[in-house]
Amino acid sequence: MRGVLLFNQDGTIYAGQVHTMPNGEVHTGTAHTAASKRVFYYSDLPPPSRIRALEAMVERHDNPSRTNGSLNN
Repeated sequence: MRGVLLFNQDGTIYAGQVHTMPNGEVHTGTAHTAASKRVFYYSDLPPPSRIRALEAMVERHDNPSRTNGSLNN
């Protein structure tokens, strides 16, 4: 999933390690723990969060250094 933008449920960009669950959901961290949270592809975001995601993508485009480091290694 390198280079694919993933988002927190509130529409903010998630930049970090991820793993895919057997049901296809993507979660934070390299392995599942109690602290793992679901992250979303843009198309899977709840509609209100899509506006924030679009704003985050525009802001990232205007300032690529905002996310510091690589996305979703």
